[in-house]
Amino acid sequence: MNYRVALLGLLLLPWAANSKPLTNLDQDEGVIPWLTQQYKEYWLNEDIHRTEDANKKYLTKAMLAKVYRASNVVDANLMTRSQDVTSYAAQSVTCRHLDGNWYAVSWRFSPDGSLTDIPVRVVGTEGNYRISYVTPFWGGTKYGDSLFEISRQPVDQESTAEHFVRSFYERYLSAYILMPDTLEQELSHLRSAYCAEPVLQAFDKKRETMQRMDGVPFYDLLVGESDFDAFWKDSFKIRPVDDRTFEVSYDIFKDGQAPEVCFRVQVGKNDGKYLIEKISENRNTPSTNGGNVCTFTVEDSQLYDYQPEFADNVKLICLHFLKWPEGYPSEQPLSAEVRFTIGPDGKITDVVPEADSPAVKQEMERMFSSLPKALPAWQDGKAVASSCVVRLNLSKSEWDQCQRKETEADSRPVYVDPELPAHPSDGLEAFQNYLSTLMPEKSSGKLLYSFVVKKDGRMSEITCVRNSTKNPDLEKKVTESLTKMSEKFRWHPASANFVFVESKFSIPITLK
Repeated sequence: MNYRVALLGLLLLPWAANSKPLTNLDQDEGVIPWLTQQYKEYWLNEDIHRTEDANKKYLTKAMLAKVYRASNVVDANLMTRSQDVTSYAAQSVTCRHLDGNWYAVSWRFSPDGSLTDIPVRVVGTEGNYRISYVTPFWGGTKYGDSLFEISRQPVDQESTAEHFVRSFYERYLSAYILMPDTLEQELSHLRSAYCAEPVLQAFDKKRETMQRMDGVPFYDLLVGESDFDAFWKDSFKIRPVDDRTFEVSYDIFKDGQAPEVCFRVQVGKNDGKYLIEKISENRNTPSTNGGNVCTFTVEDSQLYDYQPEFADNVKLICLHFLKWPEGYPSEQPLSAEVRFTIGPDGKITDVVPEADSPAVKQEMERMFSSLPKALPAWQDGKAVASSCVVRLNLSKSEWDQCQRKETEADSRPVYVDPELPAHPSDGLEAFQNYLSTLMPEKSSGKLLYSFVVKKDGRMSEITCVRNSTKNPDLEKKVTESLTKMSEKFRWHPASANFVFVESKFSIPITLK
């Protein structure tokens, strides 16, 4: 059974301590022209540097931090709900009063473009207005102070493990929703008080990795994102898995276009009080009919710089290698939980299946013991063993459909290129961002490099195939940087027929 965390209670508003409510005169005569002017001159201006200046000048301190956290979640400007703007955008902007301190800012990308309507909250007095909240695009046109009604009850460490997890998250998420100026300090205090040392170390390591790879300095392991927004609180759920393990999930976007955030929290006791001891990532794959799922969980996932990976979608791999147990009812979903180890060499060992049917249990043991090698977890540049769990709930119709598709594919021509090309595990942009931190300073020009992505995800045979700079010393430095990077940065190798294969990759490098 799913339980929703109760996030209502004592009314506390993030602007109550350091902001003044607006008077009717402010609402009628002051804010609308001020808000219109700022959006025209700054946020809907094509000069991004002016936008950054406006963020610092016209947002409250708490909202300024919120903009950067939330922008990491959606890779877009929270103030405009877009990645870029046009010269027409500033001309089209209009503002109107909604209710209380709430206003709507509207603009269009082009004369025939759709209208973007953004509720914002303004606090302060004439000559010193500040924006204290902007409804993100996942909130649509909703607004209101009721968004920030939140409980601040003490964390219960003594009654039951479930009460502890629920009360901890009520308190932890309330800080994100209320957005105090001291948010980072408050969250840090809560982590120190209610998390075991391995979780604190994992938090720091995950944030450091995200900063290096993606330039994301705000990532929070305890919420699985860089931010938690008021509009997500209604979807927040905690589901007990066993006496000490709980699945935490919530929906980021209300339109259903983005997957939910989902992870597991495991608690233990120290001196009679509960603490969070582990956080593990869940990877959910919905079925084609929207009902069944395949969940891949990595135990102690917070310890690794890179998680173990399979050569393809875990559910597709299971459907491909599964043999439907003889005599097992076709109308009954095949359900099982399989625990196993992915060794440093990628081999799957220590397979322990759990299932109601002996036939299913036997098939799970056979299937997982015969799967191709996976890509092992990495820690500090080295492959390490990891404990994993796959939970299956597959229908016979899905399995039949997969078999038909594979039979049809067998009659098609065979291509030399891999089905799934190699790609950086953290994305090409993260690869380029990390590479830029290793590049020589005060250098310019273009180079083209090629290298082999091996089956273990490492780069090898790094070669410069074109150097427009005609500078051999610079080429040597760039090659050294790529070689150094290959020791820490992992690729997802190319794959074909669910097996990792070596492949060549070329990438242009522009130095500025």
